[in-house]
Amino acid sequence: MFSPDYLINIPVSLILVYLLYRIFNSCLSIRSQIWTRLSFSAVLFLMTSPIVLPGELTGSLGILVLLSAAVFLFFTDRPIVKTAVILIVYPLWVSFSYLSYNIGYVIWMYCFRQNMTETGEMLLMLCCALLKIPFLVLVERLAGKWLASGEISFSSRIWAVISLTCLASLLGIITLIYQVGSTGTFVIWPACIACILTSVGICYICDLISRSVRRAMEGDMLRTQQAYYEDLKREQEEVRGLRHDMMNHLSVIQSLLGQNETAQAQSYLKSLTREFSAPLRVFCENDTVNALLNAKYRQAEEKGIECSFMMELPQDAGMDMVRLCSLMANTLDNAIEGSERVVEKQRRLITLKGRCDGGYFSYSIENRAVAGEVLREKGRFVTAKKDSRFHGHGLRIISDIAEELGGTVDISFSGDIFSVTALIPAGKA
Repeated sequence: MFSPDYLINIPVSLILVYLLYRIFNSCLSIRSQIWTRLSFSAVLFLMTSPIVLPGELTGSLGILVLLSAAVFLFFTDRPIVKTAVILIVYPLWVSFSYLSYNIGYVIWMYCFRQNMTETGEMLLMLCCALLKIPFLVLVERLAGKWLASGEISFSSRIWAVISLTCLASLLGIITLIYQVGSTGTFVIWPACIACILTSVGICYICDLISRSVRRAMEGDMLRTQQAYYEDLKREQEEVRGLRHDMMNHLSVIQSLLGQNETAQAQSYLKSLTREFSAPLRVFCENDTVNALLNAKYRQAEEKGIECSFMMELPQDAGMDMVRLCSLMANTLDNAIEGSERVVEKQRRLITLKGRCDGGYFSYSIENRAVAGEVLREKGRFVTAKKDSRFHGHGLRIISDIAEELGGTVDISFSGDIFSVTALIPAGKA
């Protein structure tokens, strides 16, 4: 009889454990202790042992619970990310495990009419088990390419949608496996293939979304840098033009001093000083962030907003600069927009501070705002403007970006001061 007892092949199981370990390790960050790696490998070994049989789910669901507990215990990622990875990988494994075993069962049942030697049955089972190796190799390659932990950074909402989609696929295939009869086990093969394709498609969509988001952020950063360099070029041309008139200016000053018009000479000299002083400021050592701050500083100045920027950020900050600049740009845009609506221009003020210390980057920005335009609904700040459907997304984007960087953000409004504070690990790339 075709029995699961024939699937006692330690070398094959160890290879499967190695491949499964690489899949999870490419998507998540495992703890550094050696005992956690060994314990997780032991759980994966158990995961390779049970066979997914028609009408029986005890082994499959039991391994799912054990695997979930191990992933939550041994990996350091956010819970929603760990949940999503489990729900992506496990349906792949369950579906292909059922297929690989059931293919052998169908061959034994319909091709050999249940008449095989014990050795033949052993070899057939071994061949079915070996099918899992190239399958997991392919999954490991795709996971490393599309779900690499250092490349994919989504908000909790996106991970939740991914988890629900994969959960629906898992529940569907488990229900079909439980309900299928022993004589028609092959009728759910298309459903197993569909479940596998769903998980693979989700991985590919994750990669597409990640690339799209990164391209958009990089585009914003490049536009900021381009504006910075255009400002630099324009100001250099202005200085070059002023140098041509230097002799004339010096002649005027010399004439005023010769006539003992000291006050007028000083006034004339001050006006020249203002013209020759390029407004390009050095806020920090990081060129990219400095370009962004200069562009936003000039934009705020044009709107009559006083700015106070204090930034301590090295050139190599050890962070994802694309997302960090997107976070700063969004908070500055919100601050400029909020300050612009303050009627009294002398009250328009934006204060920005940032520094790296103790392995973290702390960032805070404050601006004066009109009290009636900021409300708190369900624990979140929203705008009270009539066209509110076009506004208020910036704060949600800020929270998502901080979360993607592995940090936290706090948004508060007290009196007429609106503030955003973020704390981000300085080694999160």
